[in-house]
Amino acid sequence: MTTAASLDKRRQDLNSFLQAFDAMLANCDRIDDWLEGIPTWQPKRGREQVVARQQVNLHQVTAVAARTIQWLGLTAEYKPRGTMQTVPVRPCSCGLRCLARTR
Repeated sequence: MTTAASLDKRRQDLNSFLQAFDAMLANCDRIDDWLEGIPTWQPKRGREQVVARQQVNLHQVTAVAARTIQWLGLTAEYKPRGTMQTVPVRPCSCGLRCLARTR
């Protein structure tokens, strides 16, 4: 695979993740909880089955997107509320953890 083709494939992988993530968030409501440092989400009323299917799709594209982010050398840091320190996070899997805590 040529370098251009490889980069295009990685761009498509990231785009697939972002589209799946956006589609799922469109069917969720944010839970405002000032005690939580990371936002949590829950499916909108009546959209639970749609969100469950979208989570399966999101899990499938997350691993590929995570490998692409690692290959690119991108990093992200999160500063938990009430602390002065930051902790490294994996951007793709962090998003899934926020969604995995739906109530």
